[in-house]
Amino acid sequence: GKIPDGAVLLSLLDNPHALIRHKAHAIMRQHLSVFIRDGQFVFQLLSHASPDIRRETRDAMANIAEVLTEVQQQALLGRLVTALMVSPFPEEIAAAMQGWSERYWPQLGPALIEQLLRHPMEPVATFGAMLVEKRPKTPEYLPNALLEWMLDANHATLRDAAIRAVEA
Repeated sequence: GKIPDGAVLLSLLDNPHALIRHKAHAIMRQHLSVFIRDGQFVFQLLSHASPDIRRETRDAMANIAEVLTEVQQQALLGRLVTALMVSPFPEEIAAAMQGWSERYWPQLGPALIEQLLRHPMEPVATFGAMLVEKRPKTPEYLPNALLEWMLDANHATLRDAAIRAVEA
């Protein structure tokens, strides 16, 4: 039969009937290359209410990224970084960005990284610290005031990242 579009497939994946959800999973697996060409759809899977859908998508991210264009990858990274700050499962969102998006991390601006570092949820701040470690340790990337704040932060991960930045 005809392949449903992404919106229809997402609604089938959300269906209260297990049989319909199962069928939707089968359709998605069968036609994965069609669906993952759309970065927005991939984002919806990575931020889906179902832990299974999130996990399967996260586990496939290296392969999915190969199908996306560079522009789509950058857009997806932007959506994920934004989602990271509001997500009820930030650890999963942070994990979904690893292994394919690192080459775009230097393009993330210092203001955004500061927002991540100062975020009250530790997984978000930890992702910010990881970004700091992947960047040049110059004042335009890592202002002294932010470095001092990190050295005094509540999370050990931030303090450790700051110490490594100072030693670099």
